[in-house]
Amino acid sequence: MVNIVIRSALLYIIVVLVMRLMGKRQIGELQPYELVISIMIAELASIPMEDVGVPIFKGLVPIFTLAFLHAVLSLLVLKSQKMRRLICGTPVVLIRDGKIQQREMGKIMINLSDLVEQLRVKSILDPGDAAYAILETNGQLSVFPKAGKKPATDGDLNVNSPPVTLPVPLIMDGRVMQHNLPLVNQNLDWLIDSCRKNGYETEGVFFAYMDTQGTLQIIPREELSS
Repeated sequence: MVNIVIRSALLYIIVVLVMRLMGKRQIGELQPYELVISIMIAELASIPMEDVGVPIFKGLVPIFTLAFLHAVLSLLVLKSQKMRRLICGTPVVLIRDGKIQQREMGKIMINLSDLVEQLRVKSILDPGDAAYAILETNGQLSVFPKAGKKPATDGDLNVNSPPVTLPVPLIMDGRVMQHNLPLVNQNLDWLIDSCRKNGYETEGVFFAYMDTQGTLQIIPREELSS
């Protein structure tokens, strides 16, 4: 029992020191290669910790090997732009001037629900209010509101603002969100007619939603094959 306690404490201290040498970034800020190395180090440390029959150096050697590999990759990423693009990838623009870039979303396999959720996290309720939304190489979404769409306090405007309402998704990637129709006091026939008046069938609509002003916004599906 004492042996297990000592081995666990030693491995814990070593893993903490190795992770400390790798930098102070949070999990959500790690590049893909850094996340992979972190997971592998945790797995390698658990083997001699759980099995006292495994010599502790058999866990330490691969841990320090991975730490060395991380240092090499970090140096390559720092010194070479080509290596950085190869190892870390490049940022992807998902919204440009308020328009969702469906082709780019298809390439990186991100769905509309995730994009809308991340926009809400960034206090952007209407995708059309975003000048740019950029998916960074670490998976974080950077959002830049359009001019005039940046949030202002009542004190800045010296007015009493009306309550904020959320946009209501009605069609997402061609699928009608029928459970949301009562939220806008409308029915399926109204939605179908509204789409047809704009020249679309519901299956051809990528995203349709009732915006904060009570106006139906329709974004047609783009052809991604070409």
